[in-house]
Amino acid sequence: MIGSVRAREDGPRVHVAKLIVHPEKRDRGLGAELLAAIEKMLGKKTFELATSEKSLKNLHLYRKMGYKEVRRLPMTEAVDFVVLEKSL
Repeated sequence: MIGSVRAREDGPRVHVAKLIVHPEKRDRGLGAELLAAIEKMLGKKTFELATSEKSLKNLHLYRKMGYKEVRRLPMTEAVDFVVLEKSL
């Protein structure tokens, strides 16, 4: 497997999770392609995803794809989850 993404529809919202790309295939745009494909497939909705504040590459990708930070949730005492959204 090279990459995958999971998404769950909840009314007008889509919760995106498990966007993964094999380590040897990263930095080639595959994550962006997977995310764009799920957005296109599910259409005019609000997409939400979360990642660790320490996952700088993930945050860069999501922001580049138009996602905006909407809140933070505690993950540990030292690290937060960053929740991002994008409306189509």
